Amino acid sequence: MIICAYAIPAHFLFRHLTRSEDCQLNAQPYPALWIKVCEEPNLTKIMTTSPVNIYLVGKTGTGKSATGNSLLGRQAFESGPSTTSITATVSAQSAEIEGRRITVVDGPGIGDTGVSREQTIIESSRFLEEVMSACPDGYHALLLVFRYGTRFTEEDRATLATLKILLGKDFVRKHAILVVTCGDNLIQEMGAQVGGEAPSSSLFSQWLNSQSGDLAALVEELEGRAVLFNNMSKEANILSAQRGELFKAVDNLCNQGLRYSQNDFLACSMSRQIALVETKAEKVSAETKTKLDKISSEMTTVMSKAQASANDISSKLGQLEALFAQIKAVLQSVEEQDEGTGALNNVKAMVEAQRKSVDDAVQGIKVLLQQRKQQDKEEEERRRAQAEMLRQQEEMRKQAELRQQEEARQAEERRLQQEAENQRREAEAKQREQELQRQLAEEQEKRKKLEAEEAARRAAAAAAAAQQAMIQQQQAIMRSMFFR
Repeated sequence: MIICAYAIPAHFLFRHLTRSEDCQLNAQPYPALWIKVCEEPNLTKIMTTSPVNIYLVGKTGTGKSATGNSLLGRQAFESGPSTTSITATVSAQSAEIEGRRITVVDGPGIGDTGVSREQTIIESSRFLEEVMSACPDGYHALLLVFRYGTRFTEEDRATLATLKILLGKDFVRKHAILVVTCGDNLIQEMGAQVGGEAPSSSLFSQWLNSQSGDLAALVEELEGRAVLFNNMSKEANILSAQRGELFKAVDNLCNQGLRYSQNDFLACSMSRQIALVETKAEKVSAETKTKLDKISSEMTTVMSKAQASANDISSKLGQLEALFAQIKAVLQSVEEQDEGTGALNNVKAMVEAQRKSVDDAVQGIKVLLQQRKQQDKEEEERRRAQAEMLRQQEEMRKQAELRQQEEARQAEERRLQQEAENQRREAEAKQREQELQRQLAEEQEKRKKLEAEEAARRAAAAAAAAQQAMIQQQQAIMRSMFFR
């Protein structure tokens, strides 16, 4: 069985270790000592000889450089009491401390008063790239250096927010340790409050637990990872003890061996870009509004012009389309300055609203122009239709006259034909009458002839009959004479 000491807050161990049936836990408020009894030795081994890479983060005047000197055990970084940054460049220093290779990287302070946010983002991004290049393998811990005796101000909150933008929103929870400097003052003041003598760790724990507001929230986000440093001490045992507390906190970071690497830094490059663009938002917004006001004024002038004819409307449409092109250019400029971050969405929304207004006006004028063209076309068609109707009426009149003339000609022709026909019929009738009279005369002549012949025949027959009768009478006389 191996017993391992961990300076880890209760809520972290309960979250990660209480599932093990082989482990027993006892807890006190952070930064207390935890005792873990476990049958698995490989899970509890502390890397007491592994190298440590540390980056010092904080505002100017919090004692970053002095803390680095305390960690390295020598005057590696220039430090001193000042409200302006003494460290102007990124510096990496190393030392063998108690068998461990310690590399400490110090750089300019972040969030100095009097420096614009834009300049802070630009310069901090630049020197943080140097910080990451100083330790290509990454950092085991990022030390947030805070000076005891100062209040956690709005400036501190802004600095912490800036750091989360620059290093990632989770860097505090995953990679940071709070280092409170001026520990000698804290021990002296807290000791005077509680009376008597108490261990410095106990006094520091009491001070942490007494905090409220933003500093308490920061300690909670750090999951209790906080150490007290007295950079003014020259006693080796004090310096060694506070280094030992820090190294335990480094070894027991909740990321369990993960380092803040170049990949972590690159992963939040978009947030840095967004923050940089946001610093320009007010200026870009003001410049954009000036351009939009000018376009709006020109649009009002254009819209007030007369539109009596299609040419007037077409001219107005051309001017509005020119204004629309200006709006598009303004929007393109804003999008280029936004660089895909979305930080200028409000400005883009303002431009989009104006663009929509101009576009609506353009579309309205297009509809009006189309209607006017349609009206002109219909009017032209009406004129053409009227002219065509007049032409057709004239044509019909002429055709009617021609028809009347033709009908008169044909009537005259028919009259003449009828007269000729009548004359022909009269001639034929006369001829037929003459033929009839001739035939009647011939018939009468024939009848007379037949009557004469009939009379002659009858006379002959009568003569023959008389003769026969006379013959018969003579025969009868002869017979009668014979039989007598």
